[in-house]
Amino acid sequence: MTRLTTLLTAAGLLMLTPPAPAHGAPAAAAKKNTGKALTKAAPKTAQPKTAPKRVNGWTPKLTAGVATALAHNYQIPGLADGLTFNLSALISGKVTLVHNRLRWISTVDLVNAHAKTPVVKPILKTADLLAVDTRLEYSFTGKMDKVFLYAGLALTAPMFPGDLVPTTDTDLVLTRTDSTQLTAVARADRRFRLTAPFAPLFFKQLLGSGVKAYASTLATLGLYLGITTQEIWASGWTPADVDTTAELELVALRSYQQLGVATGFTLRGRIHKRLTYAILADFTYPLYTSVETGLKGFDLMDIDLSFKLSLKVARWVSVDYVLSAKRLPLIVDQWQVVNNLVVAITADVM
Repeated sequence: MTRLTTLLTAAGLLMLTPPAPAHGAPAAAAKKNTGKALTKAAPKTAQPKTAPKRVNGWTPKLTAGVATALAHNYQIPGLADGLTFNLSALISGKVTLVHNRLRWISTVDLVNAHAKTPVVKPILKTADLLAVDTRLEYSFTGKMDKVFLYAGLALTAPMFPGDLVPTTDTDLVLTRTDSTQLTAVARADRRFRLTAPFAPLFFKQLLGSGVKAYASTLATLGLYLGITTQEIWASGWTPADVDTTAELELVALRSYQQLGVATGFTLRGRIHKRLTYAILADFTYPLYTSVETGLKGFDLMDIDLSFKLSLKVARWVSVDYVLSAKRLPLIVDQWQVVNNLVVAITADVM
């Protein structure tokens, strides 16, 4: 409690204390008068509770962060001599516009990380993401106040090119989209270009409804169901190695369009005042795909799962663990799993 609050509280207590009896007046009379005063006091009436008003207007927020690690080894058994460093940066922006029952939410996330190891000479990209999302929500009133409608756009893509950097000369077998094959060699300590900047690029259009199924400090659960269309622009190659062959197999990426049903949930909460978590799951079942594929039914389903646990050590320092698992069968017909443990220094710019 601050000094001003203490003084005001003390002043309030003094004002509520009954006055001392006048000089020469019996103490019993003072108590009697005090009792009468309390008896005659008007009873307090309970004030009706009013629902919190929705605040209209803009709410911008911008957060920037950086994380780094540096190590140098020399004559350590089992470790390569040389310098190892990691450098990652992130920028997260969010703008919310509220107007009565309407909410317009726009977010931008940029994540990039590079590493240098003595195993290979070039600097390697270890994380790379540009994600832009804008969404309009309309919330109902009355008995349906937990139900909302939404419409939005989402774009995700890497910002930098993707490369293969082998430690030794590696024979490659490249399979084009028409199933024809060609061979190549990836030289040791040299970059073999796999993908161009901003490829593959995913552009989604979303329309549907959701419900805020449960809300508390510990857990907030949201469910949604809708229709989604998406366009994917892709070029280059992705690994599809076969263990029984000596060569490294690469397959060509292809562009396509899809129309499907999207459903999923979000679960967020605060375990402790410094510890928060978030679980997100998205499932998209395609009803139409523009390219021919041997996959059918649920084998064509796109799945995107993520889990984040964040510990706020100090105002500017946080430790985040992020687990991401994706299955995009028309890009890579395997699970793509990423584990990240990051100690980040962040600052709220806005």
